[in-house]
Amino acid sequence: MGDPAVRLAGAELIVQWGAARGLTAKRPRDAEIAWWTARYQIRIVQVINSASFTPPPRVQAAWLSVRPRAVPVSARGQRCLRAILQASYRRPGARTDIALTCGKRLLLRAGLAPAAPVAEVTADQWHRLAVLLGGGSTSAN
Repeated sequence: MGDPAVRLAGAELIVQWGAARGLTAKRPRDAEIAWWTARYQIRIVQVINSASFTPPPRVQAAWLSVRPRAVPVSARGQRCLRAILQASYRRPGARTDIALTCGKRLLLRAGLAPAAPVAEVTADQWHRLAVLLGGGSTSAN
């Protein structure tokens, strides 16, 4: 999911419960997860009890469904987003208007509060920003 040159059509994954929760959190905890969730919708389909495996692991698992976001992000938007995410998550406590140098108007169009900390930005907001950076419109979201 991390390679922008490869567009994943979709995936069904079985992962550890903690990983599933991290990948589906409303607010990504790091730049890589923000990158994935800005480009893909990741949802938990079902919790899988550890007794379903032989030998059973110590923790539960989850079935994840991964699908590309409905509005494709241009290559330019992806490059811009990647750079912004890497810079932003170096200082997740920084305000979005300081960490993101793309302009207050663009932040507002993407649904980001300029005074909010970067760590409060949701995956959906990162996606809207990527679409706008690539010259697209968020009206289809």
